[in-house]
Amino acid sequence: MTEAHVQISIKPNTVMQLLKDFLLNAGTLYLEMGGPTSRLESKLIQVASSHGFKLEVFATPSAVFVSLVGHDNKELTASGLRRTCERSINLYALREVDAIIDRVESDKMSFAGGMNALDELLSQKPIYTSSVMLAACLLMGTSGSLLQGGLLIPALLSGVLTAFMSLVIKPFFKKRGFTGVFYVFGSVFVISVMSLLFEVLLGFPASLIWIGPLLMLVPGLSITTAVSELADHNFVSGMVKLTKSILVLLAMATPIFLAHDLFAFFASNTEAFSNFKFSPAKISEVPFWFQMLMSLTLILTFGLLFQVPRRDLFWSSICGLSGWLVFFPNKEGAFVLLACFVAAVVVGFLSLLFGRWLKVPSQIYSVPGIIAMVPGMLALSSFNYDAPNGFSDQSLLYKVALLAGALVFGLFTSRIFFKQNDWS
Repeated sequence: MTEAHVQISIKPNTVMQLLKDFLLNAGTLYLEMGGPTSRLESKLIQVASSHGFKLEVFATPSAVFVSLVGHDNKELTASGLRRTCERSINLYALREVDAIIDRVESDKMSFAGGMNALDELLSQKPIYTSSVMLAACLLMGTSGSLLQGGLLIPALLSGVLTAFMSLVIKPFFKKRGFTGVFYVFGSVFVISVMSLLFEVLLGFPASLIWIGPLLMLVPGLSITTAVSELADHNFVSGMVKLTKSILVLLAMATPIFLAHDLFAFFASNTEAFSNFKFSPAKISEVPFWFQMLMSLTLILTFGLLFQVPRRDLFWSSICGLSGWLVFFPNKEGAFVLLACFVAAVVVGFLSLLFGRWLKVPSQIYSVPGIIAMVPGMLALSSFNYDAPNGFSDQSLLYKVALLAGALVFGLFTSRIFFKQNDWS
């Protein structure tokens, strides 16, 4: 007798309570690891249905609500609500949660066994060591700056500041209770001041120095999933994620402009800062192969930071690089929206293909490439300030929204090549 069959002899009400607890545990953890609410709701409904229960589920980024009713006994009911916790995106854990839900649905694992497996997953150490994560931060900052400007010294400074933010600034603010947008605001202000100091002392554009740390904070995934949720008629979840994304963008932009004004004030009142001038990013001509190498490095580092499993890193990088080869040559041209759409179709198609082949959620392959492409890079390159004229690039949110829309609908379009059961 397998573990899953033991629960047959348990009283129906007890089985329902175990199922409810498992659905809440699995649902909240799935969302905390970066999973989409629409996919979660359909998977939980399938689990309940496979065990003879009807389920009503309502999932948002902040909580999961479930209500169970017995198919044969309508008086047999159970409901519950559980709030999610603030966690970093972890695609390895997302894959494992997805697999646990599938095993419980197919009756290969009991509800209690599923909850134990979820608890063990939470207690596991990260699949990559702290030294590997630190190296990924260094490479992300360096490659992101080289991709934007092609200058070595500001790129190295960008890498060092990215690692500094992960190693020092983040723990500092977390220890003092700064979370969410307050942590973003404080971190970006410190990074902006340090970058502008390097500009004053060394003469390199600050925008090529702070780009690495900002890459770690820009809400590219939140914007993309928000539009996806709205397009899938999950309006509550979509609006929550979209609102959070806008707040994060504001928390990133505001300290940059504050730091600039602070330096401009000292420049007008202090001789030491008299030569200060906020410089636009100076783009150096670099070969196409070098840009491709930097983009591949950026995609790979996102994969490491998002805890993509080792066996999936290669396929995730191939997926992201394929999208970049379509998008990047046209990112400054007149057909940037079309390039973004086609690149998203390519990434979506390959991620679904790899997901179906390797039997894992397709987000493992699509997320790193999508984040490294847009709308994050657009948002970062658009944080400009012109002292005489004030804020420039006022259409930033409009550009980000258009590219995010093209990206999401490109991902949706790629689904036409697959059956609905393969949309994972």
